[in-house]
Amino acid sequence: MKQQLRLLPKEYSKVDLPIIIPAYQPEQRMLELLERLSEEKLFGPLIVVDDGSSPGTAELFAAAEQIPKVVLIRHSVNRGKGAALKSAMRYCLKNLPQCVGAVTADCDGQHRPEDIKAVAGALLQHPDCLVLGVRDFSLESVPARSRLGNKSVVSPSDWRVSVSAIRKRDCVVSRAR
Repeated sequence: MKQQLRLLPKEYSKVDLPIIIPAYQPEQRMLELLERLSEEKLFGPLIVVDDGSSPGTAELFAAAEQIPKVVLIRHSVNRGKGAALKSAMRYCLKNLPQCVGAVTADCDGQHRPEDIKAVAGALLQHPDCLVLGVRDFSLESVPARSRLGNKSVVSPSDWRVSVSAIRKRDCVVSRAR
């Protein structure tokens, strides 16, 4: 599967944390999230992985590419969230050798920029730790499709992992399928 990506200048350092955002069939909320995250000095590249979305999303991804700091990686077909995360981690390992890790977040607006920043801050304070954010799926701010998807598996009042930060040294990308 061929991947297309746009490289950023080598100006990012270990304090510039990449934010990884896998995206399949995104909506306008993705652009709003990217705009807000691009204003944050703490964050390095915003790595968006188009995981084989339909042609109907082309305008959204074109608009995303115009946002400062956005790096777009494209999968020609949907390969799943795990493959999207691995593609972004490969990018980080190859192009951001000084970063201490990365923060992952979803594209649908369920993760607030301030929560992403809090997880990033925790990673910077504890670079030898895996940092996991949690959220309460019963809150109104959680998108309906996320609430419904998790209701079928867990009680809506349970706390679940939401935003995560991954240490670079634990980022091993396997070529095995």
